[in-house]
Amino acid sequence: MSQFTNSNLQILFEAAQKLNLSPTVISVKPPVLSFQAGRRTHRITEKSFGLNSTKNINLSRNKSKTIKKLSQHHLPV
Repeated sequence: MSQFTNSNLQILFEAAQKLNLSPTVISVKPPVLSFQAGRRTHRITEKSFGLNSTKNINLSRNKSKTIKKLSQHHLPV
């Protein structure tokens, strides 16, 4: 498995493996990942994350909202 300097990409890659989304490393520099779910394919780069620091703070402060969001997207709590 490739090691990424961006920890978000590393976590995303490992989570995709656990969820059987067929992750593929297209490029390490610049980092580009591909995930396949059924007939759909998604590409992720290190700039693809739309989570800003304000959202991070709000999610970490309000555990109830965080649990609801994870449940809405069928992610383990």
